[in-house]
Amino acid sequence: MRLLLSDVKWDVGGLLAAVTKQDGRSWLHGVRPELLAKQAGAVGLPLRTIEVDPREDPPGYDEAVRSVCGELLSEGAGFVAFGDLFSARRRRRRLQLLQGTELEPVFPLWGRDSRTHAREMLGSGLLARVCSLVPTDLPLTRVGLRFDEAFLEQLPDHVDPCGEDDEFHTFVEWCPGWRRSVRVAPGRRFERHGLGIADLLSAREATWQPKDLALADETPVGAGIAAFDYFERLRRVRRHVTENLSGDLSSGHAAAVAGLARSSFRRYFRKRVGTTYGAWLVRQRMETAARLLREGDSGVAAIGEAVGYPIDRSFRRAFRQCFGVSPSRYREAHLAGRLAEAPPSEASVSGTAKGAAGSSARNPANARARARNP
Repeated sequence: MRLLLSDVKWDVGGLLAAVTKQDGRSWLHGVRPELLAKQAGAVGLPLRTIEVDPREDPPGYDEAVRSVCGELLSEGAGFVAFGDLFSARRRRRRLQLLQGTELEPVFPLWGRDSRTHAREMLGSGLLARVCSLVPTDLPLTRVGLRFDEAFLEQLPDHVDPCGEDDEFHTFVEWCPGWRRSVRVAPGRRFERHGLGIADLLSAREATWQPKDLALADETPVGAGIAAFDYFERLRRVRRHVTENLSGDLSSGHAAAVAGLARSSFRRYFRKRVGTTYGAWLVRQRMETAARLLREGDSGVAAIGEAVGYPIDRSFRRAFRQCFGVSPSRYREAHLAGRLAEAPPSEASVSGTAKGAAGSSARNPANARARARNP
């Protein structure tokens, strides 16, 4: 921003920020809307927000961006500037977003060395705090810290000093050219859409104490929020399982889908779902099998193979452990009208039936199925 504002070639007309529809916080930063407004006031430029809903899949970000770009174009704007340094992936994404909008994408920092750029910013007097980070890249204890030399020195080798690959994000409190500073203090830490967030508060309003920094989910699962609807990582896992019941659904593969190390994924899943991934996966397989038994006439062996059990006796054993009867008896009872339509709730999952959590098999054409959402 400072480079653009100091170059007479560019007439900067305003700032853009992606925020969530639910609470107006910046999407990847988790910053409160009132702080975003103060920041824009300190820069001296109007702020326009792009509203997205991360709970949707996909979040509708592309459509929202193009809608705002149409508004900007009608108001006489000619370009949109991005602060990317070297990430070809991010640059391709920016170009894709602006394709067809007639707005020119501008990358004033492109090609700069990250470490040099970070130190030049700090040398100019910039003040900033780490407001969000990816827990698989940095410990959650780092969120809320000052972005300074000490922070840079302690970064792992795989993390870019400027967070170019979205490993972390910062909130700038002051930099040269601002009218005033926007000082903040870190409040509690929480998880939001797969990111670790520090709830930044105005320094005047903050009553921060170290004990407030204990990690807690922003919205606990027990508060009426379904874990698989709220947490993005879990949504990805559920979708993958739903679409690949006969494929590789081992915990290692599910961890990769979630973007976590296997051990971290196991802890993450159990904390948020209340059961192990293996027990939950068995439930998804069995609920799908029960539905196929109720709704179709495919053979028991074919249904077992469709839900990931290539060995018939393994499927029959797992089904009996889950429902208390064999698959054949289950179908007979349903046809006789003695069986309720709804299978047992997910909360009643036993940890005993998880032998097929990593099994795989082809999916026969006469028994293809998609699991219903948990």
